[in-house]
Amino acid sequence: MALLLKKRGIERVRPLNGGFDAWLAAGLPIEPLESEAPAEPIDATLSKSPPAPPGGSG
Repeated sequence: MALLLKKRGIERVRPLNGGFDAWLAAGLPIEPLESEAPAEPIDATLSKSPPAPPGGSG
């Protein structure tokens, strides 16, 4: 991952051997990310109507 980030122009990146789990196991600090916008509920109710035909015609 570090190499990919470097190729994309990120300069201050280093590989983390063992990944995030190794970081936590070593007792190193972490900071939670803050959302830019507050989370809003979404309606995830499934529709009982059949799906639209391919191509949008029908």
